[in-house]
Amino acid sequence: MVLSIFMWIPLIVILIATGWVPLRRFAHLYPLERVGTSFVLGATLLPFLFFLLRSLTHIALFGSVSASILMIFLFLGSILVFWFSKNQVYTLFVRPSRHHAKLPRILWWILILCLFIFIGDVIYGLTQPIFGWDEYSFWLYAAKIITIHHGSTTAMLKDAYNTYPLGFPYLIAISYQWIGSISVTTAKIVSAWLTLFMLISLYSLLRRLGISSLLSMLALTITVFGSQIFLWYNFLAFGEMAYVDTYVLGVFYLVAYLEQSTLADLMIAGMLLGLSCFLRVDGIYIAFFTLVLALFFTKTKVWKSLLTKKTIGSFVAYTLPPILVWQAFLQVFHTHGWTTRITVREITSRLAPHFLTTMLFAIWNTISNVSIYPIMIAFAVLLLGQIFWRRRSTGFLTLLVVAQISYLFVAYLTVFSAFEALHASSMDRYLLRIDPLIAVAFILWIGLASPRNQNDAK
Repeated sequence: MVLSIFMWIPLIVILIATGWVPLRRFAHLYPLERVGTSFVLGATLLPFLFFLLRSLTHIALFGSVSASILMIFLFLGSILVFWFSKNQVYTLFVRPSRHHAKLPRILWWILILCLFIFIGDVIYGLTQPIFGWDEYSFWLYAAKIITIHHGSTTAMLKDAYNTYPLGFPYLIAISYQWIGSISVTTAKIVSAWLTLFMLISLYSLLRRLGISSLLSMLALTITVFGSQIFLWYNFLAFGEMAYVDTYVLGVFYLVAYLEQSTLADLMIAGMLLGLSCFLRVDGIYIAFFTLVLALFFTKTKVWKSLLTKKTIGSFVAYTLPPILVWQAFLQVFHTHGWTTRITVREITSRLAPHFLTTMLFAIWNTISNVSIYPIMIAFAVLLLGQIFWRRRSTGFLTLLVVAQISYLFVAYLTVFSAFEALHASSMDRYLLRIDPLIAVAFILWIGLASPRNQNDAK
């Protein structure tokens, strides 16, 4: 047990270092923000690189001597990354940051209490026989198959879910390699780590945007405790949580770009949104309408800088590789796994009033259940608040939440079976991605609604 705990340290170092490399050139990041974003970025970038390496070379990535040597080189390479970035590391660990105001003592006690509650719930989930839908039918199954077959990218081709991206299963397989065994508990811990580092990055990012320590901490609290489902999925080995952490952090960098017009934030958002498509089967569609909405809220005077060849080329280079590689893989191997079997005629029949009203009622039943989703109260306030005062960032996040719900409506209508559509099946986990968006939008709406900020309001 002690050895397993010890082996998490080099794995965390490797994941942070993997994300640190592409972020190293961006000097505007706050120290904690750099660490948190590096981990979330590395947790998807490293599995993608493993997938690409295996596809091109067919070398054994897990369960072999060569795999062990590769892991050692990764750790040593991570140490070198931090050595060559010693000025940034020095800023993080030695020199106190001037950007973070001190919290009153009572708030520190509240923070510690919330931290213990969160840790207690996660430990409870890890020690109990709790499982979620699809947890063992795909995510853990895929991770185990990939590990047993030494990282094979084609081992899942005969599975019904072979169109599902392999980002999270590869991350779990990497964890198995470091811990030394295939363990359900090991897999479950990964989601908690991802959420923790996402929240660290979010706190520091909000501070960079000028939000106070208190409101930044409140944003984290609303995110974690805003719904029972968000906390629940942090102790499940479920790919949905990895997607949520990566996607929403990409959205928050779009928010930073809308607020400060820093192209580096747009590039980081592109990296995270691009990698999120290697985590979820419909990630490419969600990333697309997210970027379209962000461009809609971009200031007019910023469009000139966006239309330069250098900017477009850099954004494409940061965003498209994971998308293109995975789509090329699907085409090369002619994968036809879990896809819709619904005909145009059936979709037309679903437009009948009785079907639509039943489906809408099921969706509303889920969204309006404030005992499970108390965060929806904040969303209702936010929607009303947009009438009286708004700015680009809050308008973007609010409309994005509406777009996410509308997207789920279309998906139920055109993809899912009639039974799933009429009951809005699994909508609780599909709503996971909007919890952080609502929390941050609500806090930005409060924190930026001051006289000195209203000049930038839309």
